Amino acid sequence: MQTLRTLFTRIVALTGLSLPLAAQGSLVAWDLTDEPGNQAATAPSASAAHVTGLALSRGPGLVPTAGQHSLAATGWHDLAPDDYVELGLAVEAGFAATLSELRIALRASGTGPALVALRSNRDGYSADLATFNLAANTTQTFAVDLSALGRATGAVVLRLVAADGTSASGGTLGAQGSLRVTRVVSGSTTGPVELRGRVDSADIGVPFCGGAARNSTGAVGLLRAFGSRQRSANDIVLVAADLPQHSTGFFLASPVQSATALPTAGLGVLCLRSPIGRFVAPGQIGSTGATGALTLRLDLDALPTPTGTTSAAAGETWHFQAWHRDQVAGAATSNFTTGASVTFE
Repeated sequence: MQTLRTLFTRIVALTGLSLPLAAQGSLVAWDLTDEPGNQAATAPSASAAHVTGLALSRGPGLVPTAGQHSLAATGWHDLAPDDYVELGLAVEAGFAATLSELRIALRASGTGPALVALRSNRDGYSADLATFNLAANTTQTFAVDLSALGRATGAVVLRLVAADGTSASGGTLGAQGSLRVTRVVSGSTTGPVELRGRVDSADIGVPFCGGAARNSTGAVGLLRAFGSRQRSANDIVLVAADLPQHSTGFFLASPVQSATALPTAGLGVLCLRSPIGRFVAPGQIGSTGATGALTLRLDLDALPTPTGTTSAAAGETWHFQAWHRDQVAGAATSNFTTGASVTFE
């Protein structure tokens, strides 16, 4: 079974497909140029499509303090749970973010924290994603690998906390010891604090009927559903991959699952039960082309049934599958993909 990244690569290659594979690179940036340090928060200066950047801000246990081109705070000495600086992003419904890197610069005063940890809401801020060893009164730039977070939906919040009571000068953290989040330094230039990665449509389908037969490629045809579960968005794309090249096929839909082996003279398992609708209207029957994939953007106001079309409603679950032509040992046959279920919200 291919990975989601491989599947997306193949989807992009399909002519005419409008699947929102968004931002590669910078997802959110915070420009701290000319910030005084003691501002309440710094809003994002840029956010990619389908994400909303969260403010760079302090926890309630910290005290704002001045520091040019930064957001700065004192009050780290008691190591309280509300002593943190945080930043992050919220991913639009129907999309997922894969974070790759945090670019950030830190500066501690002599009595500020020497060891700072980066944690996330993904595990309740329990584990360190990275730690930073800070020298007193020195701006240090870091590039943090965030690949351990995986693909994320909803909000991703990162927090900087003092990891222990040691100060940057080697003594004990002081009440007036400060930590600044400041501009990233690269050679002779400065830049914003930045979260990097990519955003793509979320895989919203729940796989079922995994006993499908292998086709002539040697693989099992794989069906996935990408987009948004929100019924009002009406934004779902079905993708059937790992199919024979230049093969004709179409998609099926039903509100009822099943598993019927060899339902016709062809191969595979029909994963649906009556009432089964076929997407065979003009423009819906397709060819897998050179990519070995079929795609269909659903119209949830016109899902096919044996007697016409119907509109999906919030709270309903619909099940989908794809049928395609194939050849085995030179003989014409057909096969099915796995199934995917979508519950509309």
